[in-house]
Amino acid sequence: MGDNGSTTPVTAWVALAAFVVFALGLLVHSEMERHKDKRLRVFEMAKEYRITLRGTNAQFSYRWNEYLNDSVDSYNGGNLDEQAYTDLVNRFLVADSNRDNYEALAGFYDSVGECVCEGLCDFWYARTMFGNDIVTFYHNFYPELDAESRAGQSDAGIVDFVNRMRLADGGKMNPNWEDRAMAWTY
Repeated sequence: MGDNGSTTPVTAWVALAAFVVFALGLLVHSEMERHKDKRLRVFEMAKEYRITLRGTNAQFSYRWNEYLNDSVDSYNGGNLDEQAYTDLVNRFLVADSNRDNYEALAGFYDSVGECVCEGLCDFWYARTMFGNDIVTFYHNFYPELDAESRAGQSDAGIVDFVNRMRLADGGKMNPNWEDRAMAWTY
């Protein structure tokens, strides 16, 4: 009888430990599935981008670079003051279908940024897929994006994404344990 009484607490502790290990495994599995879903959302956005906006982006970028090169005097090293650059962007956007292309790209990039900001998309994966395009777009058209923001139109997703990119590029933001675990499992 004494032997049976001492095995009961041991059995309870073993059962409790097994339950804790099972619960932790379930939690890790759940978090990994959630992270996988976040990456999948970015992948779906990339698919949409390739189908509907890749050509628009290429054409828009080509037009912008051509317009910029033709408009900026290289005598002073191509430097423009803030107002001159704002005017240049505004003139570009009223020409041809540039405004429509700008709106399509800004809307998409803002969606990517909002998805990341809300935690529905994986930042590091989105950074790989869209980071350079979003940052280039922001730097080229920041006067218009800033004016829209002041007018109450939301481009907060683009701005948030660019800020995250700056932090990541500066080493002030690193992948967390989930990101490292996901990279290890793929």
